[in-house]
Amino acid sequence: MKLEDIKRLEDQLWEAADTLRANTDLKPNEYATPVLGLIFLKFSDNKYAAYEEAIQAEFEELQGTRRAKNIEDIAIKHEPIPN
Repeated sequence: MKLEDIKRLEDQLWEAADTLRANTDLKPNEYATPVLGLIFLKFSDNKYAAYEEAIQAEFEELQGTRRAKNIEDIAIKHEPIPN
Protein backbone atom coordinates (compact mmCIF):
# COMPACT_ATOMS: atom_id res chain seq x y z
CA MET A 1 0.00 0.00 0.00
CA LYS A 2 1.43 3.34 -1.03
CA LEU A 3 1.69 6.31 1.30
CA GLU A 4 -1.03 8.18 -0.61
CA ASP A 5 -3.35 5.16 -0.26
CA ILE A 6 -2.73 5.07 3.47
CA LYS A 7 -3.44 8.79 3.73
CA ARG A 8 -6.68 8.37 1.74
CA LEU A 9 -7.73 5.49 4.01
CA GLU A 10 -6.92 7.55 7.10
CA ASP A 11 -9.01 10.44 5.78
CA GLN A 12 -11.93 8.11 5.07
CA LEU A 13 -11.74 6.61 8.55
CA TRP A 14 -11.71 10.06 10.20
CA GLU A 15 -14.65 11.14 8.04
CA ALA A 16 -16.58 8.02 9.04
CA ALA A 17 -15.79 8.65 12.72
CA ASP A 18 -16.93 12.27 12.41
CA THR A 19 -20.16 11.18 10.71
CA LEU A 20 -20.83 8.60 13.41
CA ARG A 21 -20.17 11.12 16.15
CA ALA A 22 -22.37 13.76 14.47
CA ASN A 23 -25.31 11.41 13.93
CA THR A 24 -25.52 10.02 17.45
CA ASP A 25 -25.99 11.42 20.90
CA LEU A 26 -22.87 9.65 22.05
CA LYS A 27 -20.06 11.49 23.76
CA PRO A 28 -16.60 11.12 22.16
CA ASN A 29 -15.54 8.61 24.81
CA GLU A 30 -18.73 6.55 24.29
CA TYR A 31 -18.64 5.81 20.60
CA ALA A 32 -15.50 3.66 20.81
CA THR A 33 -17.60 0.60 21.69
CA PRO A 34 -19.74 0.59 18.51
CA VAL A 35 -16.70 1.44 16.39
CA LEU A 36 -14.67 -1.39 17.88
CA GLY A 37 -17.63 -3.71 17.34
CA LEU A 38 -17.72 -2.79 13.65
CA ILE A 39 -13.97 -3.30 13.36
CA PHE A 40 -14.29 -6.74 14.94
CA LEU A 41 -17.12 -7.70 12.58
CA LYS A 42 -15.05 -6.63 9.56
CA PHE A 43 -12.04 -8.55 10.86
CA SER A 44 -14.19 -11.66 11.36
CA ASP A 45 -15.70 -11.31 7.89
CA ASN A 46 -12.24 -11.06 6.33
CA LYS A 47 -11.03 -14.15 8.23
CA TYR A 48 -14.10 -16.16 7.21
CA ALA A 49 -13.73 -15.08 3.58
CA ALA A 50 -10.19 -16.47 3.55
CA TYR A 51 -11.51 -19.96 4.46
CA GLU A 52 -15.01 -19.82 2.99
CA GLU A 53 -14.23 -21.85 -0.13
CA ALA A 54 -12.58 -24.67 1.84
CA ILE A 55 -15.40 -24.69 4.39
CA GLN A 56 -18.07 -24.89 1.69
CA ALA A 57 -16.20 -27.62 -0.19
CA GLU A 58 -15.87 -29.77 2.93
CA PHE A 59 -19.52 -29.18 3.84
CA GLU A 60 -20.69 -30.32 0.40
CA GLU A 61 -18.31 -33.31 0.40
CA LEU A 62 -19.64 -34.59 3.72
CA GLN A 63 -23.35 -34.18 2.93
CA GLY A 64 -25.17 -37.49 2.72
CA THR A 65 -22.44 -39.35 4.60
CA ARG A 66 -22.22 -40.53 8.20
CA ARG A 67 -19.57 -37.90 8.78
CA ALA A 68 -21.90 -35.03 7.80
CA LYS A 69 -21.48 -31.92 9.95
CA ASN A 70 -23.20 -28.61 10.05
CA ILE A 71 -21.33 -25.74 8.43
CA GLU A 72 -20.68 -24.00 11.76
CA ASP A 73 -18.70 -26.98 13.08
CA ILE A 74 -16.66 -27.11 9.90
CA ALA A 75 -15.97 -23.37 10.09
CA ILE A 76 -14.75 -23.70 13.70
CA LYS A 77 -12.41 -26.49 12.64
CA HIS A 78 -10.88 -24.22 9.99
CA GLU A 79 -10.34 -21.39 12.45
CA PRO A 80 -6.64 -20.65 12.70
CA ILE A 81 -5.13 -21.20 16.14
CA PRO A 82 -3.60 -17.98 17.51
CA ASN A 83 0.10 -17.98 18.28
